[in-house]
Amino acid sequence: MHIGMNVSVRSNFSTDSRDAGSRTHSPRAPMLKGAALFSLVLACIVLPACNTTKGVGEDVEAAGEGIQNAADGAKDGLKN
Repeated sequence: MHIGMNVSVRSNFSTDSRDAGSRTHSPRAPMLKGAALFSLVLACIVLPACNTTKGVGEDVEAAGEGIQNAADGAKDGLKN
């Protein structure tokens, strides 16, 4: 009498095309790396510009205050 055992062994390497994507790199991987690199470069350019923009904003504010003071002085001079 022969007693057989039904053994199912699943290897880590599947030939099923649906399962292959989880074990290999996606075809979009280079594009995602490129997008990540672009984002990093953009952040390196834009973030220091925030300080520059803040400085420009302060300069514009100072110029606006100077113009306002000049206008107030002119208005006070006209009253006298």
